[in-house]
Amino acid sequence: MSPNEDRVIVVGAGNAALVAALAAHERGADVIVLEAASREERGGNSRFAGATFRFVHSGMSSIEPLLAESSKELVPISAAGEFSREDYLRDLMETSSGRAVPELVSAVVDESYETMAWMRDKGVQWELSTRKFVKQHQLTPENPYVLPPGGAVRAVHEGIGLTDDLFAAVERTDIEVWYDSPAHSLITEGSTVRGVRVRRTGEFVDVYGQVVLGSGGFEANPEMRLRYLGPGWDVVKVRGSRFNKGAMLDEALRAGAQAVGHWGGCHATPVAADAPDVGDLAITDKTGRHSYPYGLLVNAHGERFIDEGEEYYMKTYAKTGAAIRAQPRAWAAQVFDQKVLPHLQPRYSTQEPVTADTIAELEDK
Repeated sequence: MSPNEDRVIVVGAGNAALVAALAAHERGADVIVLEAASREERGGNSRFAGATFRFVHSGMSSIEPLLAESSKELVPISAAGEFSREDYLRDLMETSSGRAVPELVSAVVDESYETMAWMRDKGVQWELSTRKFVKQHQLTPENPYVLPPGGAVRAVHEGIGLTDDLFAAVERTDIEVWYDSPAHSLITEGSTVRGVRVRRTGEFVDVYGQVVLGSGGFEANPEMRLRYLGPGWDVVKVRGSRFNKGAMLDEALRAGAQAVGHWGGCHATPVAADAPDVGDLAITDKTGRHSYPYGLLVNAHGERFIDEGEEYYMKTYAKTGAAIRAQPRAWAAQVFDQKVLPHLQPRYSTQEPVTADTIAELEDK
């Protein structure tokens, strides 16, 4: 395709990429979205996400205007405290060990509520995450479900709903989406990126314009996982999209992009031992096992290896997978007693538990 100064090429089609495409289109750009997957498998890792969003708010009074009508019925039986700018900044800096770039973090935090409202206006439907954890008949205005301030809202129907809503917004515009069209390489001229070479069925197509890389990480590439994360990471399970191969990260580095951040760390969540090797859209994130704060997490030798109750699970689950990976056989068991069973996340129903009346009997199984 011929050069076009007004064209924006967005590589990828998950949440970040589609939001970038909609924002560029809103500002008058001619936008093309390149999706490596087919239409049926579109959406990247966002399609597999629980789709809980963090943003600055002052409690239920500022949350309610964002919600879809179907979720507002839960407002009287739900409660959420303030999630201030300081709270959000502290969480980001603590969970990144202080390595987050302050300017970028400030932009994310300061524009977070405005972004939620903008996405709502584009058609993304938000709901209280109450629905994810408890039965409605268990709640009353006098005994509401107290939501974590930093995790009170998610997309309706989680990652599938989020990406479906964003694609619907894209399809209401003249944005082009090319499916089965992975970006092959960047087209460069000296130190300037001029466009993208796209691998389509039977041919390569060169597309020129301003390039936005929203193509995700390298989590579905075992060679890159081994290269950057270390021994054993090449054989872990992939909860998300099989299309995130890291090709554009390599291309960007070859083109002279600055490597920043923590390349030896990752978002690694505990998943069921019988989870598929690669993300399955029929079950999305239902293989996650995040209720470990209610019990004990022990390795194959019956030894605890983390503080299960260190923090609310939303602040620890992304590092707990790595802690399990470091154990013998990269395996661990979650042990619960009867009184906490009502508090386990509903996703635990996708797996048959091992049960026993005593710890000694459980050991034998």
